Amino acid sequence: MALLTYTRDMSLRVGRKLRPAVPLVDQAVCSASNIGLLLLMAQALDLTGFGIFSIYWGANAVCLSLTRSTLGVPMNIDHHRLSFREFELEAKHATAIALSFGSLIGLVLAGSAIAIDALELRYAILALAPGVMFSMVQDLWRYAFTAENRASVALVGDVVWLAPIILFLIVGVLHPLRELPNAPLWVAATWSGGALLSLIALSWTGKGFAPRFSTAIIKVLGERRRLELAGDGLLASVVPMITGVTIATLSAPAILGAVRGATTVMSPASVLIASFPLVVLSQASKRGIPQGSRFVMKVLTLFVVFACSWGLFSLMWPSQLGSALLGETWQAARGIIPVAIIEVAGLAVWNGAISIYRVG
Repeated sequence: MALLTYTRDMSLRVGRKLRPAVPLVDQAVCSASNIGLLLLMAQALDLTGFGIFSIYWGANAVCLSLTRSTLGVPMNIDHHRLSFREFELEAKHATAIALSFGSLIGLVLAGSAIAIDALELRYAILALAPGVMFSMVQDLWRYAFTAENRASVALVGDVVWLAPIILFLIVGVLHPLRELPNAPLWVAATWSGGALLSLIALSWTGKGFAPRFSTAIIKVLGERRRLELAGDGLLASVVPMITGVTIATLSAPAILGAVRGATTVMSPASVLIASFPLVVLSQASKRGIPQGSRFVMKVLTLFVVFACSWGLFSLMWPSQLGSALLGETWQAARGIIPVAIIEVAGLAVWNGAISIYRVG
């Protein structure tokens, strides 16, 4: 049996030997696009500018976490209990909600960017705004395709998104981004454009889910379980956001830039934590309560060990490597990495506990 084949609708199918690993690979590729954006922004902006950008990026992360926990996670949990028509209808309703909410958040970010004095940062936020809407719909579709055992389709879309980011990273290696005119604008536009291309690729390879607006959306959002999941997602994402805004208010945006730089260094461990809702929870749900809980605990232990090991390893990087990745942010971020290690390990434990609760 071939490990990789294509069906008539151009959806990539993966053999049984590779199928369990595809969602994790997809999560890594998806997160790589965001990590690449942060690395490029750290190189293109000064420490203060990167701190201000981090506030906007944190707001985007909170909103994405909300749609993911309210719309994406339930599809992963409920897929095996729904018929094909029921699941497709739920995905279409969820797409309508994500599209509406993403458009609203994009408009809010764009409107607030007008108050930024630095023109290069203002234009960057304006270019980022449409990508917020694209990314929310794209992320929802990833969850839907993974629930349908079509994670390979989601992987295709994320590879398309990552490709232009990689090209820009190569440009950053060949030429300092701080010397390129309007570099932050082009970085944000590349990320947003990649999100749009990813949606187009998903529509072509997986046929997507056309948004369906109806009164049933009110019923979907009013489900008690979704409200509980939304609370979990908000609690996990709002706390870092509030912390960041407090730091920027009481001290300076430059300090927030250093904190964001440290968390960016810890991104490889954060990628694994981000896979909990999409990969670990899905696999645990299929195993049932006793086996699923033990599975989560084993994965949680591995994630915590990796987070601590990666953080300690990053502290040994030569300054040339750190500066190449984060620009002038590196020197300030290096001293915060030990705190970032504790934060990431704590988030892993939090996500593990929540996953065990959801399996039950």
